[in-house]
Amino acid sequence: TVDHALQIMGGEGYMTENELERLWRDSRINTIVEGANEVMHSFVFAYGSKQLGEYMLGIKSNPLGNVGPGLRLALELFLGVRRSAPTITQLDPRLRHLTTRLSQHIREFSHQVKMMLKIHREAMITRQMLQARLSWAVIWIHAVVCTLSRADRSIRNATNGDSIAQEMRIVEHVCDMADHEIRAAIRELYVNTDQTMLACAEVAARQIEALPDSDYVIPEKTPDKSGLGQGRVPDQTHIPQFGQGSTVEQADHAKQPPTIPG
Repeated sequence: TVDHALQIMGGEGYMTENELERLWRDSRINTIVEGANEVMHSFVFAYGSKQLGEYMLGIKSNPLGNVGPGLRLALELFLGVRRSAPTITQLDPRLRHLTTRLSQHIREFSHQVKMMLKIHREAMITRQMLQARLSWAVIWIHAVVCTLSRADRSIRNATNGDSIAQEMRIVEHVCDMADHEIRAAIRELYVNTDQTMLACAEVAARQIEALPDSDYVIPEKTPDKSGLGQGRVPDQTHIPQFGQGSTVEQADHAKQPPTIPG
């Protein structure tokens, strides 16, 4: 939101007196601290698909002991037969058309996770682009669930019909956005540029290896430990360093009476 606000204000948003530039600098940490967004997409996939993957491996390792579940899973994976969509019954009837769309998305998402595990098998552990697409799909599903839950609460507690009509316009748009993003994520599981991206990344990696370490700052947490101590040392003279004293010590020193010669 802050990033969009800065974009809307343009260069004016970058000026210190408007406070927005400080909000932008402070909020940027949210997409990288405690796991960058890219890492968290893999976490969402790994955590969410673990039980399903173990279930499918269990059927594969003992097909004779899982004849019924194995046949049902085979119909899904090889004939494209989807399971029934979940039924959502607790929301207000005015949201029924949206809950039906949500049910269909949940049904299709479940099927696509199984298909990706079937097609890519163990390689899914390292296919981070595929993981991100599945993660985005389920994030949008979650967003719709939250949106409809809030809308249902608003409808039940409403005393003003106009306010509900206005909120429903927002709800409809959020659900339309989710429809678009979920379909795009699922489509890109099959139609994407991953192969050329990997080939391009290999070329880039080789070119990076040929660059001299001395021209670049090597962070302490670099995965290539051979580069530690070989990089360029950045100028930090303008940054207060540990061991240079504190403002408290400086203040105490300022309070001491001056020394009188003799």
